[in-house]
Amino acid sequence: MKTNPLISLTEKLVALTTKLLVRNKKISIKVNKPLKVANINKPVIIVANHRSKLDPFVIISYLPKELRSQLLPIRFMTANIYYFSWQRPLMYLMGCFPSHPHKNFRNFGVDGAVNSLNKGYSMLIFPEGKRTKQRIAAKKGVTTIAQSVEKPNFLLCHIDWEGKEVELSFKLLGSSSTPEKLTPDQVMDAIYAL
Repeated sequence: MKTNPLISLTEKLVALTTKLLVRNKKISIKVNKPLKVANINKPVIIVANHRSKLDPFVIISYLPKELRSQLLPIRFMTANIYYFSWQRPLMYLMGCFPSHPHKNFRNFGVDGAVNSLNKGYSMLIFPEGKRTKQRIAAKKGVTTIAQSVEKPNFLLCHIDWEGKEVELSFKLLGSSSTPEKLTPDQVMDAIYAL
């Protein structure tokens, strides 16, 4: 898929803005397990636990630059509340789409994720379905999405916030590992083991 220059520029601006915000708020980011991936085939599903509203932006911004450019464009589901305010245009430009039906979006939820992956987008999802400080049961959407696309690669991410200190860990489960055969809880177990 050829990346739309506007989307690519927007996502680069989001990464830069996130890094500036993190620096301004004096948030310390540490990447524990940096990825060294020469080439990654799509579809790629970035799967992470969810602790903060900033998670998607921090995760995308702190991926290795070379890897992030391979994954662009990246989309992610968000709560519908963000689409009823002035934030809607920004959310759309940043690759967001609603998790539940919304009058202004044809793509939403699991079907929206599958459609986007089949069009060549990468996807960032939070299987727990909401922000939580403790591990909770994952929803089945992560496996439904993985089983609905051909040979998915999972990029697992564990993000941990302790006040203003953030730790990120990444691990690639390539399509040869058949991540689509994992149960939602096995996916979360793998994330929390990072």
